[in-house]
Amino acid sequence: MTAIGETTGETGGTRTSRRAVVRVLCWALLVGSALFALWGTPRMTSQDDMATAVKAGDVRMVELDPSRYNLEVDLPNLNRTPEDATVVVWEDQSGRLHRTDLSRLASGVPLADVGTTLDGTVDLAATINATAKAAGVASPTYLDMGIARFATIPLALLTIAAFLLLVFGKQPRRVTKWGMFWLLGIPLGVGLGWWLWRDAPFDPRLAAAGEPAPRQRGMTPAGVSRAGGGTTFLVAWAAGIGMAVLVAIVVGLQSSSNGPSDPTVLWTMLVQK
Repeated sequence: MTAIGETTGETGGTRTSRRAVVRVLCWALLVGSALFALWGTPRMTSQDDMATAVKAGDVRMVELDPSRYNLEVDLPNLNRTPEDATVVVWEDQSGRLHRTDLSRLASGVPLADVGTTLDGTVDLAATINATAKAAGVASPTYLDMGIARFATIPLALLTIAAFLLLVFGKQPRRVTKWGMFWLLGIPLGVGLGWWLWRDAPFDPRLAAAGEPAPRQRGMTPAGVSRAGGGTTFLVAWAAGIGMAVLVAIVVGLQSSSNGPSDPTVLWTMLVQK
């Protein structure tokens, strides 16, 4: 099978030019997909900030089952919300997603009237709608989110394409195919980026070098040392932890700073009958 840019009968210059174009296109797709995935990752937002947004009419949609809107599902989850928490994901008018823990609201905090007690369980959807209505703004909808719900799809498709190239293409030069398999599992396409930057068929020098045997390790005809699956598994595992920390920092910098605090902004509460 012919690798990218290694079409039979082409001149060396033509192959190099085609490979360069494909490489630039792959980089553009990878960077764009990674940024889109980050953009679509919900930011942690406090209950007070959500209440303020509801009253300002800035909450367009609410998802009461937010598990699929989570880039961190693909990472060691450092921002895990308590399992018994009532968490929603909501979309603002700009299309950005926010994740809010409404467990305090579900327990009746804060009450609109001092001394009032709730006779029943708080209906979160009805409370959100009633709060918006009391503020004179449109209530949010409870359908699927907008474009942000597709945020991880482009990156997933690129990763699938990379796996197919790995299975049916020629041998990488710096790692075995099993090694590249583990590297492609690094979140946000970091492993794919390394492949584009450092190994055949994308690196022109290594693509032109001799292809190693499938299980060969150590020095290869390409003049580089080749690692196996065991070594790259450990590298991919460590890189995954590092990416989890990085994503947590990036998302955290854009998140509400008072998420853990006791909420004070009042809601118009309704209970389930």
